[in-house]
Amino acid sequence: MRNYKIFLFICLLCAHIFSFSQALFAAETPANPMQQFIFYYNNDTNAIFTQYSTNMNEIIIPAEIPERSGYTFLGWATQPEAALAEYQPNQYFRSDAELITFYAVWLPQSNAYTLVYNANGGENAPPDETVFSPTSSCKFKISRQKPQRLGYNFLGWSLDPDAQASEYTGGNELRTASRQTILYAVWQAKPPITFHLIYHANGGDSQPDNQNQKAPASGCLFLISNQQPEREGYIFLGWATNPQANHPEYQPGEELYTSVRTTNLYALWQPQPHIYTLVYNANGGTAAPETQTEQTNLSYYTFQISEQIPLRPDYEFLGWSQFPDAENADCQPGQTITITENLILYA
Repeated sequence: MRNYKIFLFICLLCAHIFSFSQALFAAETPANPMQQFIFYYNNDTNAIFTQYSTNMNEIIIPAEIPERSGYTFLGWATQPEAALAEYQPNQYFRSDAELITFYAVWLPQSNAYTLVYNANGGENAPPDETVFSPTSSCKFKISRQKPQRLGYNFLGWSLDPDAQASEYTGGNELRTASRQTILYAVWQAKPPITFHLIYHANGGDSQPDNQNQKAPASGCLFLISNQQPEREGYIFLGWATNPQANHPEYQPGEELYTSVRTTNLYALWQPQPHIYTLVYNANGGTAAPETQTEQTNLSYYTFQISEQIPLRPDYEFLGWSQFPDAENADCQPGQTITITENLILYA
């Protein structure tokens, strides 16, 4: 009986010791063990090892994006052969497991699908789009950006470059199995409009009659009249769209293409040159200076009188006059004289 009591006491003591040790171990052990997360670039190679310890059992997946030649990174998955990603960089992940393994999900770039927008005679087409799909087809959402073409209305897009009606418009979905799909802009010409070519004599007269011509809204081709305006004392140089231009842009008989509804042409003029002569008459003597001739666009010219002296036996030269029988000279050799028409000076 005594031995049984001793044995029972020992059992109870052991039970207390075991309970105490369990409580002590629980107090010293963290609520959450150290967690290890392994990220594999390519199944079981090129691994990134990252360890986290958190009371929330929650991590942020690294922001780093791996690279692999010939492939596009889709994200991370918990299965090595996954075709679709379960998680993305910077995404939160929660787990109470001590070891979590992620595998990079790759898509061969041969699975790239491209949508090309062709303005088909216009401009400002939307940029090309490229997406990657793990399936044998791909779905695009067509851009709402509209190209432009002068004189045409944009109807939409078609797979046929010669289509008269559109198959798709902005915002529509297009599913294709082709690696490259080309959409062509479909255009409709705007109704013809009347263009006007107006002539301005610009100080002259007898300008050509104005021209009116119907053409597509994109533009009109005029043949400039061969008729030339007139202006006394001036030479006609040609036509320009600016009345103050220094040089003509067009000549009679030339073609003029314009996309402007009304085009104004202004005659350009150059003053006719004036030729002035100063004649010396020895008036009974000899050795008169040679005639002086000058050309200018001005309505006057200033000559310097020749310093050559004419000769006449038994006479003294007094100077020059505009009158052959003058008794007093009006000007002397070396002086200047301004004339507005041809002039004869008499000794």
